[in-house]
Amino acid sequence: MTNATFKGFDDFATFGQANIDALVQASTVFTKGVEELSKEMASLAHTSLETGAAAAKKTFAARTIKDVIEAQSDFSKVSLEKLLANWARFGELGVKLATDTASPIAARANAVAAMVARPAT
Repeated sequence: MTNATFKGFDDFATFGQANIDALVQASTVFTKGVEELSKEMASLAHTSLETGAAAAKKTFAARTIKDVIEAQSDFSKVSLEKLLANWARFGELGVKLATDTASPIAARANAVAAMVARPAT
């Protein structure tokens, strides 16, 4: 075999290793992103339970129907506002996770495109 053949095998092995490294990097980024999403969800669940418990206490402590309706109305308003804010937050986290995870793979795809586009020597 010639030196050019060995160089071709070395280039192929190096390229393959870079692809594997990109997949490992993407997997690591994805795992960290899912962990962050999980923490946000756990925090949201905890806050939601606290808010619900406070609303239940206020409702049970109410002396009139008007107070019950007011307590439930306040709870519904706060819950809806938190829901909308959290949708936005989870949307941002999801987009960030997708972008960050795809970045190493996109870089490898660009490397393949550059390799294919360059003239053979």
